[in-house]
Amino acid sequence: MGAGHSHGDHGHSHVGVDSSIVKNKEATRVLMISLVAMLITAIFQAIIVAVSGSVALLADTIHNFGDALTSIPLWIAFVLSRRLPTKRFTYGLNRSEDLAGLLIIIVIAISAIVAGYESIQRLFNGSSVTNLWAVAIASIIGFLGNELVAIYRIRMGKKMGSAALVADGHHARVDGITSLAVLIGVIGTWLGYPIVDPIVGLGITITIIFIVKDSVKTIFSRLLDGMEPKTIDLITASVEDVKGVVSVTEVKARWFGHEITADISIAVESDMSITEGHDIAKDVIDRLQHDVEHIGIIHVHIDPEEEPGADFHSHGHVSTYPFEWAGIYELSTGDYEYTLDAGPDPAMLISFLPLSESTQDVFEVAKLDAIRVFKGTSQPLASGSILQPSYDHTQLLLDGDVTFVVRITKPGSYALFTEHHPDEFAAVLRHNGSTISVSLEEAFPSAHAHEHGHSHG
Repeated sequence: MGAGHSHGDHGHSHVGVDSSIVKNKEATRVLMISLVAMLITAIFQAIIVAVSGSVALLADTIHNFGDALTSIPLWIAFVLSRRLPTKRFTYGLNRSEDLAGLLIIIVIAISAIVAGYESIQRLFNGSSVTNLWAVAIASIIGFLGNELVAIYRIRMGKKMGSAALVADGHHARVDGITSLAVLIGVIGTWLGYPIVDPIVGLGITITIIFIVKDSVKTIFSRLLDGMEPKTIDLITASVEDVKGVVSVTEVKARWFGHEITADISIAVESDMSITEGHDIAKDVIDRLQHDVEHIGIIHVHIDPEEEPGADFHSHGHVSTYPFEWAGIYELSTGDYEYTLDAGPDPAMLISFLPLSESTQDVFEVAKLDAIRVFKGTSQPLASGSILQPSYDHTQLLLDGDVTFVVRITKPGSYALFTEHHPDEFAAVLRHNGSTISVSLEEAFPSAHAHEHGHSHG
């Protein structure tokens, strides 16, 4: 049995349990460690606020508490991602991670608005800071706490492929810069230039805006199923290198949470068994597991090499068939006349194949045979020549009105495949003056398709 349009849809994991669950547990651990670190930092700063009465440090402390709390929507998203697919959510809830990333971006944007507002207020109204040494220490602690959390979140987010976790890491980095800016303001105040503090605040606001822009681009790209072109190229190259893959006809991939889901269509030799095609699909999956980072579920669709790609799978498709028309004739022994009038082309490629019977199933197999024949070298045939059924590719030379002798040595069913529709040349098959009708026919769209009426056969 040939491979046909069989499917090899497979999931995989790199270890003994589901890889997505393992990664979600890792992500949850990252969030918990980050949450604890940020809470400790914010609590320490709150103590210094009570001692110094610094309004700038108070704003930074509130900001750091808010940063710690951004771990909560991510934690909820990772918990939801662990849930198994249901009839309503057949792909699971991994997309919730990107929604959490969107919420984090909103929080970062609000931080930019608050920072900008406070900076402008201080710029016009002025401000004073007491106990500068305590504020300076709290500023440094705030910076170190945020930066350590940022490094940890970004590194783990990239390792797991989590855009939301990376975005949260950048948020922590911005908060660290904000904390350090408090120190710059302290130095400016100590040197007698209190205006330095609001100017630095405006600089931080601009920095936050740029980070929001980059984070929005990443998150919305994933929400819209965007994928890095270099990843598509890597998937294609890896699959093409698998033994037994004739061609890669389609590669689709998207981020689903912190994993990549890929849909791949490949063409294999049509005389392969379903088992052989299935083994090739498994080899494709195995190769992608090793070559593509963050790959999750992989679906592999297998087509015979004569009908590659999605064009052959849907109604009304525009395919790449090399012929426009095919018809089955029931013929007895003898000579027939195949006449064609002058048409739009000086020649036409045909394939005239013997069939075991005139059924739709046999017709489908004959189509694949004809595609293979059309790939071969054609033999020119001039008017008056004899045309016999064979698995050869023939080019009818159409110099004005022409007639070919169709010689049948064995009665049976025969399929004629023509590069152009017979109506373009008023083509008719006759025997002893009578027109021979087809028992089964089909028109195929092609690169040079035209509008046709009913055939003469």
